[in-house]
Amino acid sequence: MNTLWILLLKQPLSNALLVLVHILPWGSIGLAVIILTCLVKIILLPLSYQSMKTQLAQKRIQPIIDSIKKTVTDKQEQAKQLMAVYKQYGVKPFSSMLVLLIQLPIIIALYGVFLNGIDATIPLAYPFVAVPDAGALSVLFFGINLAGKSVILAVLAAIAQFLQIHFSPMMRMNREASKDASDTTTMMMNSMQRSMKYVLPVMIGFFAAVVPGAVALYWIVSSAVTLLQEVVLFRKLSRQNLEITH
Repeated sequence: MNTLWILLLKQPLSNALLVLVHILPWGSIGLAVIILTCLVKIILLPLSYQSMKTQLAQKRIQPIIDSIKKTVTDKQEQAKQLMAVYKQYGVKPFSSMLVLLIQLPIIIALYGVFLNGIDATIPLAYPFVAVPDAGALSVLFFGINLAGKSVILAVLAAIAQFLQIHFSPMMRMNREASKDASDTTTMMMNSMQRSMKYVLPVMIGFFAAVVPGAVALYWIVSSAVTLLQEVVLFRKLSRQNLEITH
């Protein structure tokens, strides 16, 4: 399993990082981290689009779902009607989870590449990938050593994560939808979201402070690109005719 993980994910990403370091000016690892993170995000964009589309559709048909759950007591009939609603509006309730499961291994592999550093990628180099000369590599990024720990990048990673959650259109929509919620489940979810908004950035900030600066830079770029993608996708999907009537 470990060999398959390396062959299908870590090795291609590691060598992509090598290629970028080789062709970029001054062998800048910082620029290579930024570009590779953006490229992976672009490759995963169709999956992100599908996930957000499903979430928005589910939100819009939520009143219909709630109505069925309140009025239909028979569980079998309730499930039948819910599936009919999902089919009618083209909603696949588990597709967003599937999209997340597909993205997760790639994101973890990308994180592992940056965590291990450029030296760990050299034994994995393909024959056609030139291994950059260690003396030509630049681990400095705006004066920060990406091979070592960086409190500055750790703080920026925490701030970037907070801003991503705070300005996320989906998170904002969830907060607005749950303001007047009275059921216990929705209230608990709203409370968890509020807590995560502050807890997650602190956790990432602490962790980013004890790993190489390249990992912290990856988190910063990933948070920024993720927020940008969410804003663009949300606006695009919101302009589509997704009005739901029952």
